[in-house]
Amino acid sequence: MSKNVIAVKGVPPDLYRRVKSAAAGMGISLGTAVSQALELWLTLRKGGYVDILRGEIVKKLDEMIGYAGLGESRFARIYSKLVDQGRRCFVAGDIFNKGVMLNDTNCLIVIRDLVKGSLDGVVSIVNLLTIIETATKENKGKIIKDIVECIPFDKVASLNWQTLIKAIDLSERYRVSILHGILFAQIMDYDLRIVISTDPVFDNIDVIRVDPSIK
Repeated sequence: MSKNVIAVKGVPPDLYRRVKSAAAGMGISLGTAVSQALELWLTLRKGGYVDILRGEIVKKLDEMIGYAGLGESRFARIYSKLVDQGRRCFVAGDIFNKGVMLNDTNCLIVIRDLVKGSLDGVVSIVNLLTIIETATKENKGKIIKDIVECIPFDKVASLNWQTLIKAIDLSERYRVSILHGILFAQIMDYDLRIVISTDPVFDNIDVIRVDPSIK
């Protein structure tokens, strides 16, 4: 048998004939039609897996948050408005560090809402990679990796050459690290005006910083 021929058992003859006929009608080979069907099957399974994982992660984060909730702090009032109004914001890496690594309640709530989709947040790919590395060293890599997997792709700010060049300029202009220069550049690329972070470095640029640590 040729290496390019794959025999599959258990395919109903009627289904085989219908797929073969449909493929011929579209002007493609049976192999192409089957390959497309298998790719779609994998995609659908992946989507279902992420949905299940998201539910498990939200439940886990709820357990970590406990009954404390947001409370009545100034942050709670500001954050609730952000969520209710659907304001898009940048979620900085320190939120993940303080939430998962230090069990900070407010930060855990931000992470949970980001995973659920109730918070319209954007996260930097650079922050996510750094967080995964740090959490793995502290034996908390599993939950961080699961959280990252549940964040929608369009909520992750990528890094391209143009952004990197801009980041170098920004790091020199504001006298910050190249990492912060990258974050500044991504915030500007996404035209974000709100940053959720405890790090005052973001006060250097034209954004409103919402600090989970404020009482």
